[in-house]
Amino acid sequence: MAHRDVLASPAEVQSYLRVLLAKTDHGVFVMLFLDAQNRVIASEEMGDVPRVVEG
Repeated sequence: MAHRDVLASPAEVQSYLRVLLAKTDHGVFVMLFLDAQNRVIASEEMGDVPRVVEG
């Protein structure tokens, strides 16, 4: 079985996403698919987050 990252705390999720999205220069919506032991099965970018411009 291949090694899968375990996301056991909010800090680990933040760290995982920081690495995953490091080269992204805009906001994106990402879904993480986890198994019952909080191991990452897959991650999928679902789309861009609209930029809000206040004026």
